[in-house]
Amino acid sequence: MKRPEPDALGTVALVDGNTRARLEHDLRQSLCAMTAMLDVIQQAPLCTTALPRRLGQIRRETEWIEDVLADATSATTATVDPGEITTTTWRLVAPEAPCSVRLVCEPVPTVMADAVSLGRAVRNLAENAIRAAGPGGAVELRTCVREDQVVIEVADSGPGFGKIRPLHGHGLAMVRDALTQCAGRLLVGTAALGGTLMTLEIPCHLDHLSIPSLLPRLEGAAR
Repeated sequence: MKRPEPDALGTVALVDGNTRARLEHDLRQSLCAMTAMLDVIQQAPLCTTALPRRLGQIRRETEWIEDVLADATSATTATVDPGEITTTTWRLVAPEAPCSVRLVCEPVPTVMADAVSLGRAVRNLAENAIRAAGPGGAVELRTCVREDQVVIEVADSGPGFGKIRPLHGHGLAMVRDALTQCAGRLLVGTAALGGTLMTLEIPCHLDHLSIPSLLPRLEGAAR
């Protein structure tokens, strides 16, 4: 008998225990972010320009949840743009962060990876960094190329509230899994900001460069 396609509510039941725990971890983080944004909308008067921005953030979160649920049962490896993934992560986490979140994104070659898994990995590292930096701290997301490796760096100024030991927890286990899928590796060091530097290294896919017009060099800060 052909297995029925899972709907959003049934997806979690179709994956193994470890994958389910990591999936629940990521979805809980996203739902918390949406709840915080809804609280702001309900409790504070918003000007006509702020409300569409908040609603846009909620829409991006719901789209991200849909992608994660779909990927849980049908992961696909393809050529992906790490710069676009990092930029998307910044747009998701920066607006509600209690610290500054800066993006420095240079055009980089594509890599062979599952786009959703790699996006979840970068987001988990970014959210860990935001918790470690704490209110008033600083986080930086950066992409660049070193020899034949695409590099994604997540640096924080920690320590702050919510700091966890590197390489522990469902989020970081998911990061290792995502990197295993694309023959990458995770390095842990000390950031120039004073906290932890998490570095993802992924082999370049041939010589396919990101199109500069689609991925300009971006430097931004939230709050």
